[in-house]
Amino acid sequence: PETPGEQKPSEKILRPPRQACLPDRQARDETEQADTGRAETGATEEVEPVTILEILVFKVSNEDYAIRISDLQEVLNKQKFVRVPRAPAYLLGITSVRGKILPVVDLRKRLELSEDNEGKEKIIILSGEKEPIGILVGAVSDVQRFPEDGLLPPPSTLSDEEKRFIEGVVKIKNKFVSILKVDEILGMEEL
Repeated sequence: PETPGEQKPSEKILRPPRQACLPDRQARDETEQADTGRAETGATEEVEPVTILEILVFKVSNEDYAIRISDLQEVLNKQKFVRVPRAPAYLLGITSVRGKILPVVDLRKRLELSEDNEGKEKIIILSGEKEPIGILVGAVSDVQRFPEDGLLPPPSTLSDEEKRFIEGVVKIKNKFVSILKVDEILGMEEL
């Protein structure tokens, strides 16, 4: 015998709270209404697939830059380097990561930016064509996702040398972030 207001154990498990159903139910109802409208008019709508880009955002000389996640191998805390004689100024040196030698480039010097970096410096290890290469950056912010069509061309105010390293810019949280061309950074014959 059940008392009024008492639920069977199976009902408690199977029935989600009413509030949790409302947004899904509302979205489903709106979708069904849209589908019904298209069926009545005979219209078919082609939906273009949207490519989503994932980027890692970081600071270099207090400016926001990013690389595609697909170019990223890992992020490490700054380590000690051994200088390489007669190496270019932007090559900080080499370091050992799990027994493997890793060349590390100072991205500030490579991009010819000022020397002031605030925050904890990190080494971003990029997948190189031949071997991984590290780049020294300022603080790493976060990973962002956005539609590929949100990628804007580099600003026309940049010199050709500066544009060489910039794939494009994207607006994130009311700031413009320059996405770097990893191939250009890694395409250094001197390394």
